[in-house]
Amino acid sequence: MTRRWYQFSLRTLLIGVALLSVPCAYVAHEYRLVQARKEWITRRAPPFELAGIPPTQVYERNPAADPSLIRRWLGDRAETDIDVDSEADAAAAKSLFPEAAVEMVEDRGRPAAASALPAP
Repeated sequence: MTRRWYQFSLRTLLIGVALLSVPCAYVAHEYRLVQARKEWITRRAPPFELAGIPPTQVYERNPAADPSLIRRWLGDRAETDIDVDSEADAAAAKSLFPEAAVEMVEDRGRPAAASALPAP
């Protein structure tokens, strides 16, 4: 007698694909969020080496603010403090980094305007 291997109906296949798509969509959403956060940081990071500021600063970690395990696997990390110099950057930072304290600053390591320099 020949043994019949697994046979699935079309309904079972569609249910399986639908159930598998939910975690895949979640991972894709988290990946896009991690990429947006990384891109925002690299686009707005001041030239730390030129300003004489060390590239990494140690802050007290808050484990409750850490990103989820999936986001850590994708390379994300929690930010504690973000300094911005415009309202648009502040709004973007608050939406991308809800765990961080966003502060408005006058100058993020850019050279001062010529009018702001003292006369020789």
